[in-house]
Amino acid sequence: MCLLDDVSQVPRDAWDHTLVGEVLRDDLPTGRPSWTLRDALVAMDEADIDRVAVTDAAGTFVGEVRSAEIIGLDEILDDTET
Repeated sequence: MCLLDDVSQVPRDAWDHTLVGEVLRDDLPTGRPSWTLRDALVAMDEADIDRVAVTDAAGTFVGEVRSAEIIGLDEILDDTET
């Protein structure tokens, strides 16, 4: 993933020749489709990020999970409980 904090460290005049791979973070957690929502939230909290990339067993990107979406879902479910 590329984080805004990391990208903002690249001088604007270097954007035309700076490769994404130069600012890409490979030390962040990667989720799996089999993770629970709690697993994803814990991983995000521990890494101090608000989203986690999800990959399959071969390491192919399949999507992302965002903490705001999980929290929003929780709020909707709370509001609709009877």
